[in-house]
Amino acid sequence: MITPARQAGRRCAQPNYAYFSAKADSRRKYWRRWLYSEYEGACRAAGERPYSFSSFCRGLAAWRKESASVETDEWKAAECLITYWSRVGRGVHERFLFVAQLAFSDRTFCCSAPDRRPATWERCCERAYRWLGGVPFVTVYPGSDVADGTIMSLQDFAAHHRTVLYCARPKQARTAARSARPMDAKSRSAVADRVRADIGDGDFADVEELDAAILERAEHYNAQPCGGGPSRNDLFWEQEAAMLLALPFERYGFPEWLRRVAGGDYHVKVHGFRYSVPWGYAGQCVNVRVSGEAVEVWSGGAMIARHARVTEQVGRNTVTDPAHRPPSHAAFAKRMETRFMAMAAPMAKWAAKAMKLVLRQCGKGGMGFRACKEFLDLADAPSGVILDDACRSVLQGEGAFSVDAVRGLIGAGI
Repeated sequence: MITPARQAGRRCAQPNYAYFSAKADSRRKYWRRWLYSEYEGACRAAGERPYSFSSFCRGLAAWRKESASVETDEWKAAECLITYWSRVGRGVHERFLFVAQLAFSDRTFCCSAPDRRPATWERCCERAYRWLGGVPFVTVYPGSDVADGTIMSLQDFAAHHRTVLYCARPKQARTAARSARPMDAKSRSAVADRVRADIGDGDFADVEELDAAILERAEHYNAQPCGGGPSRNDLFWEQEAAMLLALPFERYGFPEWLRRVAGGDYHVKVHGFRYSVPWGYAGQCVNVRVSGEAVEVWSGGAMIARHARVTEQVGRNTVTDPAHRPPSHAAFAKRMETRFMAMAAPMAKWAAKAMKLVLRQCGKGGMGFRACKEFLDLADAPSGVILDDACRSVLQGEGAFSVDAVRGLIGAGI
């Protein structure tokens, strides 16, 4: 716990910093005052003179810093891109500053951002990749606590760019001991600090002018010699640029990720429409990926359902894949189709064709058989237009067939 002063050649007993550092790591909140009390008690029991509390804390901090720098490896070229958020400007001109710093060459990309949402981080990070001309092997996300609905979005973004995504890098030896990656000696970017100082309280006409000024200042400081050696740009182009991963051929689409619970009818609701999942997932939490053309449902890292995205209201706004129904439901649906076709058989030719189209729409859209029942009820509606004639007019028309179009013709003939 201590080294006596006569052995250390000092006036005070030398603390065993390895012991006290390990004890501080053993608990989440182990105050330095408690460590010093234990050190002071050991000195009193040994008849030695202790250091003051401030000297003890400075020595412990210096030992931990030196130990962390010796025991941890440095990042290699093109291996890691550290990202974090800062602020630039003040008052009405204050905006968030996105900073992306290469751990090897220290080349830094900066741009303004309206907020710090994960979706904004993804867009800023893609800009950084294209500015660098490639993708590093590891990208550090500046947040440690990520919501469940955001995890899949970040994983999808990382998989598209073929980078490994980590949350915020530990800055202390206590948290670094539980980390599988090396701890970075840099805690902030000198380029970003100088950019913030230059921008200051400048009055910019719009966001585009502010962003252009940030990029110009960042590029200026990247080109300056660093510590008497080569500039960040020179080090990047000489040793790091060629080792970056190639950019994806297609741009990332930035889909929307949602967290949903499948109902008892094995459907999830997305933007007012209901989409089916395999019936075994009823009542479970799933992740929904909404892109421009498709709605995908994911669970456990695997896609369990995919539907064409519906944007216009059709029937009951429900999309059901027949393969997602339980075996009993599928058998019931087949029996119902047979019954409706048997009820439409006595009708004329065009009405029977219309019934086939209604059944096909029910099977494709999963709207149930309510439309079939409504179609059959039109035969008993008092009107001057016969159901068969109305069906022929709609089927031979230019527009798509629908029960509402038939109902409109019958209602107009009353």
